[in-house]
Amino acid sequence: MRLAEPWALFALILVPAVLLSWWAFERRRARIMARAGDPELLARMSGDPQDRGRAVRMVQAILLATAMALVAGALARPQFGLRTEVRKARGMDVVVALDLSRSMLARDVVPSRLQRARVELEDLLQQIPGDRVGLVGFTSVAIPLCPLTIDHAAVKLQLGAANPGDMPRGGTAIGDAIREGMKMLQAAKDTGGAQAIVVVTDGEEHEGDPEAAAKAAHEAGIEVHVVGVGSRTGEPIPLVDDNGKVTGYVKDAQGQTVVSRLDEDTLRKISTAGGGLVALPGAHGGLDLGPVRAHLATLKKAELSDRVVRVYEERYAWFLVPAFALLLLATLIRPSRRAGVLVALLLMAARPAAAAGPLEAEDPDARAGRQALSEGKGEEAVKAYEKALDRLGQRPELLYDLGLAEQSRGEVDKAIDRFKQAQGAATDPKVRGQAAYALGNAYRGLKKYDEAMAAYRQALLDDPTQSGARRNLELTRAMKAVQAAQPKQENPDGEQNPDDKPPEGQDGGVNDAGDRDGGPQDQDGGPQDGGVGDGGGESGEDGGAGQDGGSSNPDQQDGGGEGKNDAGGGGGQDAGSSGGEDGGGQDGGAAPQAAPQQDEPQEALDQQDVDQLLDSLQEQEKALERKRLLKKYKGKAVKKDW
Repeated sequence: MRLAEPWALFALILVPAVLLSWWAFERRRARIMARAGDPELLARMSGDPQDRGRAVRMVQAILLATAMALVAGALARPQFGLRTEVRKARGMDVVVALDLSRSMLARDVVPSRLQRARVELEDLLQQIPGDRVGLVGFTSVAIPLCPLTIDHAAVKLQLGAANPGDMPRGGTAIGDAIREGMKMLQAAKDTGGAQAIVVVTDGEEHEGDPEAAAKAAHEAGIEVHVVGVGSRTGEPIPLVDDNGKVTGYVKDAQGQTVVSRLDEDTLRKISTAGGGLVALPGAHGGLDLGPVRAHLATLKKAELSDRVVRVYEERYAWFLVPAFALLLLATLIRPSRRAGVLVALLLMAARPAAAAGPLEAEDPDARAGRQALSEGKGEEAVKAYEKALDRLGQRPELLYDLGLAEQSRGEVDKAIDRFKQAQGAATDPKVRGQAAYALGNAYRGLKKYDEAMAAYRQALLDDPTQSGARRNLELTRAMKAVQAAQPKQENPDGEQNPDDKPPEGQDGGVNDAGDRDGGPQDQDGGPQDGGVGDGGGESGEDGGAGQDGGSSNPDQQDGGGEGKNDAGGGGGQDAGSSGGEDGGGQDGGAAPQAAPQQDEPQEALDQQDVDQLLDSLQEQEKALERKRLLKKYKGKAVKKDW
C-alpha cells in the first residue's frame, strides 16, 4: 500500500472539527431549552424524547465525521497491488542549437529572425511530444541552456528567455554549438531512439570549422539538420533601447553599417557533412521547418518499440464508495419534524441582540460614519465615530474607523494614535492586523520607514494572510534603501538649519569671513571673501592666509585654491581640521577639484518608481550572470561580434 497524494491527509482535521461543532451545538441547545421552559414538557410537545433526539444527532455527527475521513483517504489516492502495461518507448533525443548572435535581431523576417525562430521551434516541440529535447544557445561560444528533458514547458521557458544580451560575447561559431550538442546527447542516458541536432542560424560563420564538427557528429550516429533564417538580400542589424525602439545600427571597425545576409552555401555544407537536411527560407526570408519536422516524425515512428512496465493499481474506490454510503445514511436519520421546527423557533427567539449584525447595523452613528467616509466627507465621519465612541466605549472597530476618518482629513498624527489604541483594545488577531497595517501605511506616508516596517511586521504576525502588508513591507524596505542611497540634500539658499550643528571641521554657515566655521580657530584668511558666500566670487580667494575648517595647525591649508573652486556657494563642507575633503578636492595639498553641485533637490521616489526598481533586480541578476560567463569563456578576441 502506498499513497500517491499524501498531502490530502491534511483534510482529516475536518473530523475533529465536525465533532466539536456537534458538541458546541448540543451545549447551546441545552441552554436555550433550559431558558425556554421545562425540558421534559418541551420534549413531549415536540413528540420527540430528549434523549432520543440527542442520540440521533450524535449518530449523524459520527457518520459525517467518518465519511469525511474516508473522503480524505480517497483523495490521498491509495495504491495497492501491481499490474503490467505495455507502453511505447521514447522515440529520440533532439538538441536544438539556437543562434543568439546580434545578427539574429535583424528584421528582414517579421518581427525579427530570433522571434520567428522561437515561434517555429515551439511548434516543433508540439510535433514531437514524449521525446527528450535539449537547448543550446551559441554565439562565438556555446552554452547549454536546458538539458535533455521530456518537460517541453521547461524548454519553452528557456527558449523564450534566450537573448543575445545574455551571452558573454558576440560572433558566431556553429561548430562549437554542434560539439556542445554532441556532449549533451552522449552524456544522456541512452533510450534506444534516434539522436539529432537541429541548428537554427542565419549562417554567418565567423570562426571555427562547422563542417568538421558536423561530420564528427554524423560518425557518432547523430544527424545534424540545419534551418536557415534571414533573407538573401540582407538587412542591417538594429540597435534597440529598453523600450524596443531602434536607436541605430551595428557598424564594423571602419564605421560601415553591417548588413547581415543568409549564407546558404555554408548551411548546405554543414547539413551534408552531418547527414541531415537543410531547410532554407522562401523568397521573403521566412523560416521553414516543415521538411525537418516531417523527417523527425519519420525517425520517431521508425524507432518506436514496445516495453512492459509495472504500475500500481488505484484503490481510491475502496474509500470513496463507503463515504457516499455514510453520507446518505446520515441524511436519512433525523429527529421528528416537529422537534426540528420547535428548536429552530427557539433558536430564532433566543438569538442575542448583540449578534444582530455588524457594528454598522447595530449603531446608527457608526453606520453614518461609514457612509460619510465612503463619500469622502472626513469631517462628518469623525463626528459620527466620536459620538459612537462616547456611547459604546473604546471598541477597536470604532477606533480603527475613526483613525481612517482622521487620516482622510490629513490629521495623520491623530490617526496614528487611533490605530495604536485599536491595536491595544483588540482581542481579535485580524482586527489587530488591520490596525497595524493601517498604522504602517500612515508611517510610510510620513516617510518614517523604520516605524512603517515595524508596523507591517506586526500586522503579519497578527494576521499572516495580510498580503498587502507583505507587499508594502517590501516596498518600504526598497524605498528606505533608495533614500539611503540618495546624496544628502543641501539647502539651495546656502543656509543651515539652526537646530543642526555641523560636525567639527565642517562649514558652519554662509559667510566664512565673520562667523566661526565649524571649529575653535577657523577664520577665512583672505582679505576678501568673493562676495556673498564662500567661493561665491570670481576674484576672492579662500584660504589664502588663514586656516579654513577649524584647524589649529597652520600647515593644514585648504586645498581648494581659488574661491571659485571652493565647495559651492551653498554652505559646502570645509573639512580642514583632519586633512579631509573640501567638497571633492583633497585637503592638505591634493589637486583641487570642483565640488559636485546639485541644482535642485531630488524628490523621494513614489510607489511606481519603487515597483520599477524592484523589477530591475532581475536585470541586475542577468548582468551578474553575463559577467560570470564572460570570465568563464574569455579568450581570444572576436573579430566580428555580430
